[in-house]
Amino acid sequence: MKITLNIDEDIVKKVRKIAIEKDTTLTAMVRDYLTWVANGDAAERERRVLQLEDSFKRLSRNMGPRDWARGDLYERWDIHRLYAMSPYPRLNGSLHEQDEVRSPAANDGPMVR
Repeated sequence: MKITLNIDEDIVKKVRKIAIEKDTTLTAMVRDYLTWVANGDAAERERRVLQLEDSFKRLSRNMGPRDWARGDLYERWDIHRLYAMSPYPRLNGSLHEQDEVRSPAANDGPMVR
């Protein structure tokens, strides 16, 4: 396939001199470079796929038999939702170490964590 490139004339002159020194042509140098880029991209993609497959093998764990049904997951979610809606901070997870809550026994009582 023939293509047309717009390249600065000074660059073409410099690269032609380099091509002569290397006993090749400007066309061959461009072809070799583009082939190298194309193969390098495929090689990089293949390398990444192999790394991903390796990580799957290393990090995968046997989770045992699947002895649950999809409905069990929804039931479990409902329990967590009930805790989240709890008015008690310790149950709904909204109480953090930096949060302060007044003692319910007295309005002027000590601060509790």
